[in-house]
Amino acid sequence: KGSMLGKSQGGESSGSPAILLGEELLHNVTLLLNTHEGQLRNASYMVKSTERKIANLESEALVLNERKETTRTRIDKMELTLAVIDRAENLIEEISSNETDLGDDAKLDSALGTLNSILSDLYGSFSREERRTLKFDQTLIPSIVKPLMKGLTNQMNPFKMDSRWMDHLAAETRRVYDASSTEDDAYVLRDLIYIETIVPWISNALASTKWDPANDDGAGVRLFESLLDSAVSSMPSAEPEENSVLKKSMNNDIVNETVLPKLLQAVREWKPKLDRDRHICNSLHVWV
Repeated sequence: KGSMLGKSQGGESSGSPAILLGEELLHNVTLLLNTHEGQLRNASYMVKSTERKIANLESEALVLNERKETTRTRIDKMELTLAVIDRAENLIEEISSNETDLGDDAKLDSALGTLNSILSDLYGSFSREERRTLKFDQTLIPSIVKPLMKGLTNQMNPFKMDSRWMDHLAAETRRVYDASSTEDDAYVLRDLIYIETIVPWISNALASTKWDPANDDGAGVRLFESLLDSAVSSMPSAEPEENSVLKKSMNNDIVNETVLPKLLQAVREWKPKLDRDRHICNSLHVWV
């Protein structure tokens, strides 16, 4: 406004030069102040925006690092699982082969001792939620326990084994239960060992020609009773209701499904006048 200093809009002087100069200076200072204030606001906004972006990036970096650690932990656990499965497969192959000179009790000690170590590694490395997600009880644990127990019993004749083997089995399975982290896990292990492997083994023996109910001297009943005692004594802390369910399951699978049909068949085939030496009533009384 320099050329307009001291003039009105019509080209004439509109006041003293000092007043006009002051107004001019005030106008210019105000203009500069407003301009710089706007620039300062813009700069402040940019700074705050940048700070928010830095904070977001730091947060994302932290999340990515946590995910990286989680992934690394999962990889380590999966590698541990694969190593454990390899150990289990080697153990199953060793127990199932007939190349070892170990006796029945020594095989049992070796098999369940190693099983205890394997389960300790698995239960100790995975949380309960991880075990539930990976379906430990439905897939991983059964895929180890069942083949191992089958390999252990396949070469044994239950009618010829030492009568103390069932007691030994109970003592060794207690050690296996100790590897589990909860009582529910222990119940699952007991069912896998007894209901899903030992019971079918005994049932198959009673259903085969190795056992003749007409000439039974009580061996079948003694075998069944020793199985019941072994299963119950293997877990002293079990609830009575759980033991009752266990016994009913064993009674149904062995007595109702295997023994009684065979006894009925023996009764149908029994000819009292011809089979004077076969006292089938003795076997019936024992099982009744």
